[in-house]
Amino acid sequence: MDSRKVYAVVVTLCLLAYTWTTYAFYHREPVSIGHFGACHIKNLTGLACPSCGTTRSVVKILDGQFAEALYINPLGYVTFIIFLLILPMLLLIDLVIKKTHLLNFLNRSTHLIKDYRMAVPLIVLMTANWIWNLTKHL
Repeated sequence: MDSRKVYAVVVTLCLLAYTWTTYAFYHREPVSIGHFGACHIKNLTGLACPSCGTTRSVVKILDGQFAEALYINPLGYVTFIIFLLILPMLLLIDLVIKKTHLLNFLNRSTHLIKDYRMAVPLIVLMTANWIWNLTKHL
C-alpha cells in the first residue's frame, strides 16, 4: 500500500478512536440504537464478542480505574496504548522530522503477527478473552 494511503488510514483510525473515546467518556450511559447495543455480534447472537467492553475499559483507564478496566476487558489497554498513544505519537514524529517510524512500526507488527510463533499465542489469548467475556455477562 502507498505510504500516503497508510498515513491517511492511520489518521482516520486515530481520529475515530479519539472521537469515540471522547463521546463515551462524556456520555456514560451504554451506547445503543433503539433497543440494540453497539456490538453487532451481541445484537445478532446475544453473546459477547472478544472486544465487548473495550470502550468501557478505555473510559475506566481514563478515569484512573485501572483494575476495573482490566476486569471489563484487557483489550481496552491494547486499544488505549496502540490507537490513543503509539500511533498518534509515531504519526506526529513522522510529520515533524520527516521519517518513517510509523511505517516501520506497522511493517514490523505485520511481520510479527504473521509468524505462527506469535499468531498462535495471540489466537489463544483472544479465545481466552472471549471465553472470559462470555462468563462475566457484562
